[in-house]
Amino acid sequence: MKRASVFAIAALCFACNDQPPTETPDVPVPKVEKAKVELPKDISDSEAAALIKTLKQEAAFWEKKGNEAPKDWLAWQHVAERRKSLARLTGSLEEYKKAEKALDIAFTRAPENVGPFVSRAGLNFSLHRFSEVDADLDAADRKIIKNNREIAHLLGVRGDLALQRGDLEGAAQLYDDSIENAKTLSTFARKAILKSKTGQLTQADALLEDALKAGISAGKLDIAWAHLQLGIIDLDNGRTDDALKHFQDADRVFSGWYLIEEHIAECHAIKGELDIAEKMYRDIIARTEKGEFMDALADVMAEKGNEAESKKWRQMAAQAYEKDITLYPSAAYGHALDHYLSEDPARALEFARKNVELRAGPEAKSALVQALIANQQYDEAQATVEEIEQTPWSTYDFHISAYCVATKLNKADRAAVHKEKATALNPNNFEENAKCE
Repeated sequence: MKRASVFAIAALCFACNDQPPTETPDVPVPKVEKAKVELPKDISDSEAAALIKTLKQEAAFWEKKGNEAPKDWLAWQHVAERRKSLARLTGSLEEYKKAEKALDIAFTRAPENVGPFVSRAGLNFSLHRFSEVDADLDAADRKIIKNNREIAHLLGVRGDLALQRGDLEGAAQLYDDSIENAKTLSTFARKAILKSKTGQLTQADALLEDALKAGISAGKLDIAWAHLQLGIIDLDNGRTDDALKHFQDADRVFSGWYLIEEHIAECHAIKGELDIAEKMYRDIIARTEKGEFMDALADVMAEKGNEAESKKWRQMAAQAYEKDITLYPSAAYGHALDHYLSEDPARALEFARKNVELRAGPEAKSALVQALIANQQYDEAQATVEEIEQTPWSTYDFHISAYCVATKLNKADRAAVHKEKATALNPNNFEENAKCE
């Protein structure tokens, strides 16, 4: 069921790290006193380390300002924005918790019908609390004066919501409207990702190149993010060498970001360069303590024949997932689901159903199909496949799953259709990936 790799990577976005960079209005950059800030291990000279240090100093600066001025709500918005950025850079759900606390204070202090609505909408989206996003977007829309970039951002987030809810046509229209208002890295990138999820890979690549051109004045992090998306499209469709080049481009633009490094490690694992992959995953785990990377390392160690070490990391991954589920279950279900597909299929199905309750789009339903297959519930899996087929969704992983369901139900014609669609996206290693065990 996996693509051609020696380890599983969660198909669902965790804390929306792979979503387009937000374009909330810039906040002032304060002059802060140099302070000792603890940096993640092994990246002290990187772009990521420098930005993490700055963001921590600025968060402390604005928190101090907020505590000194009891009626100041804007200071707490600034704290929240820094904490959200730190969560994105480090993968830490604890930073989201700090951002949420700061936003609560901001809204407590803000006058009626005023406050950081866009910031809170972004936080709730990142945490997959999609039902709580609309009201804040509506409040932001009621703002009398908005510039084109703000309008474009709001339209883009509404498009993201439509995509998560399964309205792909609505998402496409909102993304087009967003581009019409502002041709930015983020507006082009949103449309590109939708194209990549509907089998239009050439158009997706072209749009991401447009995104890079439009974002020439964007920050290094956002430019690196666009290179990362180009690599993900290649990786998801079997072009490992091309993917690695894009990931290395991203790393050259913005070094030390774990999200780039974990994709580089994945490429090395796929290519059989297991010692490199092992070293990279151990470094990433030391910084993030995230279960998905522990699972990836467990797969690498199994491939190297070290079953004891593999088992150890698999157990540690389970502990990490349980910690995240306790803190923010809605944000953790997707990653935990991927872990439990092989370790505890019944629990994976539980998480898959909860994930669909949060977002009933084809991505979540595709993950549900995988969980149903793992639990040998093929009739429901086929019904879910048919629901996804009513949309333009067309990814390699989905077609592999649909092929397996059809094979188990002896539907040779349906299996042939999905095999053809899968191999059109990725002609490599179909038989290996579609063992349907």
